[in-house]
Order: sequence, then structure tokens, then C-alpha cells
Amino acid sequence: MVTNKELKYVNAMRYFGLKSIQEAQGGHVGMTMSAAPITYTLFTKFININHKDGKWINRDRFVLSGGHGSMSVYPILHFAGLLKKEDLKDFKTEDSKTPGHPEFEYDKDNFIDASTGPLGQGFAMGVGMAIAQKFLEEKTSEKFPDLFTHYTYVVVGDGDLQEGITYEATAIAGRLELNKLIVLHDSNAFQLDSAVNHVSVENLKMRFESNNWFYIKTSNNPDDIHDAIKKAQKSGKPSFIEVTTIIAEGLSTQSSFKGHHGMVTQEDLDKFNKHYVTNFTDWEVDKDVYNHFNKSVHERGLDEYKKWESKFNLYKSNNPKDFKEIESWINNDINFEEIFDKVKFENNNLATRIYIKDLISNLNLSVKNTLSLGVDVSSSTQISISNNSFLDGGHSLFLGIREFAMSAISNGINLHGGLKVIGGTFLVFADYMKSAIRLGAMMKLPNIFAFTHDTYQVGGDGPTHQPYDQIPMLRSIENVNVHRPCDEIETKVALIEAYNSKRDTNILILTRQNLESFESKRSIVEIKKGAYSLIDCSNPDYVIAASGSEVGLAKKVANAFKNTRVVSVPCLDKLSHWKEKELENLFKANIALITIEASADYKWLTIHQKNQKNLHIGAYGFGKSMDGDILYKQKGFDFENIVEKIKKL
Repeated sequence: MVTNKELKYVNAMRYFGLKSIQEAQGGHVGMTMSAAPITYTLFTKFININHKDGKWINRDRFVLSGGHGSMSVYPILHFAGLLKKEDLKDFKTEDSKTPGHPEFEYDKDNFIDASTGPLGQGFAMGVGMAIAQKFLEEKTSEKFPDLFTHYTYVVVGDGDLQEGITYEATAIAGRLELNKLIVLHDSNAFQLDSAVNHVSVENLKMRFESNNWFYIKTSNNPDDIHDAIKKAQKSGKPSFIEVTTIIAEGLSTQSSFKGHHGMVTQEDLDKFNKHYVTNFTDWEVDKDVYNHFNKSVHERGLDEYKKWESKFNLYKSNNPKDFKEIESWINNDINFEEIFDKVKFENNNLATRIYIKDLISNLNLSVKNTLSLGVDVSSSTQISISNNSFLDGGHSLFLGIREFAMSAISNGINLHGGLKVIGGTFLVFADYMKSAIRLGAMMKLPNIFAFTHDTYQVGGDGPTHQPYDQIPMLRSIENVNVHRPCDEIETKVALIEAYNSKRDTNILILTRQNLESFESKRSIVEIKKGAYSLIDCSNPDYVIAASGSEVGLAKKVANAFKNTRVVSVPCLDKLSHWKEKELENLFKANIALITIEASADYKWLTIHQKNQKNLHIGAYGFGKSMDGDILYKQKGFDFENIVEKIKKL
């Protein structure tokens, strides 16, 4: 049975959580109380972290998928010496180390492994972390055993499991047999508006077992949780532990949806002390609490780190040549420009999706820590590093038709570290992925996505597959660079930037239709700036700027006018960082600036120049199921149409 002391430690966590919510004048009381025995057991008995290096590569990963329950974690970090008491008092305030939902810090060791809050995504990011662990362990176990032995633990609430992304991620984890992934369910039976049984009759045991998971149900006694985790670790499968808990236990809102979120009064704290037979006052707890967490979290984790560090140094000294490669994975310091520069394209005037195939297939032989994610359209998008599956020791992971899970899994892999991953699908299906792309950008993760089939020229598949409104959505997200290359050279430059990125998401928009290849001797530096003169002239009467599949059209239109500069804009996002004089030097024209792109993005207007005529030709409506080239022209992307509009200026 659970000891009185263990109850004391769990209740100290709960009490400080309630005090923090009281200070903030509101918060998620329910999970703060009900998840405490779960997080206590994990952090004091299982999770190994290193106080001096919060991003130690072999630490156990912890994801609080039900991010609103952050106060079931922050008190542990405080008692273990990783947060100050003032940090708890600053819960949900500006620049606080204890935001309302956990926030991953790219440049800091705040001991949060993932930003969570959008329910369900933490579950899928945990799957991504477990994929990264399995991949790295399998790639290194022969020469360097025990380098990547950690577990990924995810705590979910009832709401998490109702999000569709968890179904996608569950199926993937079961298929991949991610035996070091353990999900614990704070099953407190209530959510914000209702009891769970009002909205769900699902049998969780059947759900997870049918997807090749180990399932076990247990009480909220830390001893029982401990035993369940031990069984899960021996199962050889991903594991789901349903922990029966009580929402807002001991408070007036106990066992009610009203216990999910609310205020905490002094009366609530008095009820808490009476129910749990404690006498906590103000912000004080016994020193024994601090000593316990210091020993069971800090010292225990440090001991494990020292053991691992000894192996690390031994491997490094005994086999420095091979181990140098492993270190480059861990430190993310591979120079991909050297790798992609070696690629020579055998043909030109092709669709840009073909070029990316040539580029990333080169990774199959040259870089062992790369992985491509496919959602059952890889044969069309060409986003596949190798024909061999991850399950067979290859570099391609086939996820089925699960776009949302793919993008969240990519987040998890990047959060884990040690791998470079690229995912892709058709541009129109970026809609499925937007929430995870946004979350990854918020965490400053170097995600790479390639979206193909970029315009109305998709044709006969109809308006459901013809994108026009996705590019502005993607460009609107902070820390995201959207590249729309016009040929093989720009595609190579975009991919180099994407793979060398340390903190920005890079998205490549690629074509299915063939495009004209331009002069290969172009300045890579100029291309990387985001815009450059493809066909130059001094003091131009007209400047015609375009991206991707419209650059060839811009060149053709320019031939109808004298003294015209053609500007290729492979990355419009970067122009927001240009100085006004730089923009003027490139885009200022004596008569008019014309911009062309087959999307609904009005961001182009930000480069239009003052005191001159400007014309933008964009895409502003659904297409039709018909020949793509004819539709493209009907929508205004036609030589005669554009020439006529320019003449009217």
C-alpha cells in the first residue's frame, strides 16, 4: 500500500498547485489534483533527467498531453530544485517560467519536453519521440549499445483521447511496436462541460489492444501505478495505463464537471487540509518534502546520467572515427549544403517534385540519421528517401493516410533530436496539418515539409485537390519560411536551407506540372535572400515578379515589353526582413510593378511600391474538374490576359 509519506509528498504537490491557481485567480483544478499521483510516480521512480543539461539526449521524455494540467508538474520541478517558489506564484503571468500550459524553450533548459495545450497533439508528439528513440537505438546498438535506452512517457486526459489525432497516432505506434512508449491516462471521468459517459461509450481496452498495445487498468495509488509501469516496460509493446482518478478530490466540486476548471478559495484550501488530514499553510511545507524530491528526482537522475556519460566517453575514446558521426547527429551539425551540392540533375525542364526526389534520395547513402515520412502519396509526391521502410532498417516511414499525425510526429522527432526528418503530401491537404505546423513553429522546431501539386493545374482531380488558399495560411505563421522554387536550382537551395535550419520550419511548395529550367549560373547568395533578378535591366520600365510555376509565365510576358526586369521570388516571407531601400532597388519601376502567383496571398501587396502603378494577379476561387492547363488560363494565368492588363495600366 502507499505509505503516509508518499501521500504527504503527493498532497504537497496538490497543495502548491492549488495555491498557484489561487494566486492566478483561476486554473485547471481537476487535473492538478487527479494527475498528481501519476506525475509523482513517474518523476520520483522512473524519469531520468540531468539538472545540468535539460536536453541530455538519453533523458526520459515526458509529455503532458493534457497541458492544462501543468500544475501537476510544476510543483515537482520546484521541489526538485528546478523552479523557485516565486515561479509558482507567477503562474500564468507575463514571461513566467510557469505558463498556463507547458512551453518548450528552444534555447533554455526548462525541463519541459514539449509545448502542449491543443489536445491530442502531445500524444502524437510522444509517438514521434518514441520513433526517434527506436530509430537511433537500432542504428547504433551494434557498435554503441545503451546510448539511446530511454522511455517516452505521456500523460493524457479524457479530452485528449477524443481528438482524432490520437486514433491516428495509436495505430502508427502499434504497427511500429514502439515498446518504449508508455501512455498514462488520468481517467477522472469528467471534462469541461460534461461527464465523459455523456459523450463517449468507448471501450479503451478494446481500442488499444486491437491496435497492438499493452493495456492495464489501475488505481491512483502510487504503488499500483509503479507496478503497472513495470509491467508495461516488460510488455514489448507500446503501453496504455488507465489510472482511475477522482477529479477535484476533497473540494466542493469533487466528481463533477465543475471541478475541471475554476477558482480556488481559502475555503477550498481548508476543505483540502481536512480531507487529506494535512495542515499546509501559506506557501510552507516540511523540508522533508524538498529532501525527498531532491533525492528521488535530482540525485537519482544524476546517477543515471553519470553512468551513461561513462559509456559515452568510453565509446568515444575506443572508436573515435565512427563515434564522431554519432556526435554530429546529437549536435545537429551536419553540413547538408556539401551533401546536396554533389547532386547533379540528369534532366531539366521537369516538375520540381522530380528534383526533390533526386536530392533526398542522395541522403539514403550519405546520411544515416535521416528519415522521410509519407502519408500514402509518396509515389506521387516523390518525398521518399529510400524504398526500404523504417521497419526494415531503411529511411522511409510510411504512416498511412494520416496527415495530422504525420506533422505532430515530425514535431516529436525534432523535439527528441538526433534525426533530420522530412514529410510531405499534396498542398491542398496542408489544411489537415496546420495546427501541428503552428505548434512546431511556436517551439522553433526545424521541421521540413514538402507540398506538391501546387496550382489549378492539378486539373481533372477537381477543386477538392486544386489549392489556392493554402499558401497564405502557411505564410501567415511565424517562424515559417515558405519556399516556392521555379526550377531545380531554386529547389536545391530551398532544400539546403531547410536541412541546415536550426530553428525555423521550412516548407517547399512543388509542382506536378513541368516547368522551364533557367540559367544555372545564378548567385546562390541572391537566391537565399528570397528574391533576385532573373532577367535584369537597369532603370526598368516594368518589373514583373513571380514565384514558382508563374516565373516562366512572367518571363514570357516580359518578352512582350521593352526594358523589363523579371524577378523570381522563391521565398516571399524573407522580404519582410528587407530594408525599404533594398525593396525599392529591386522592385521599383518607371511604369509599373506586376506580381503574379497562383494563390490567394495578399502578402504580395507588401512589396508593392509607393508612387507607382501596381498590379497583382492572384488566385481567388475554387477551380473545376477539367483540364488543368485550360483551367489555369481561365483563372487569369494566361499570356494574353496578363499582357492586356499591363497595357491597360
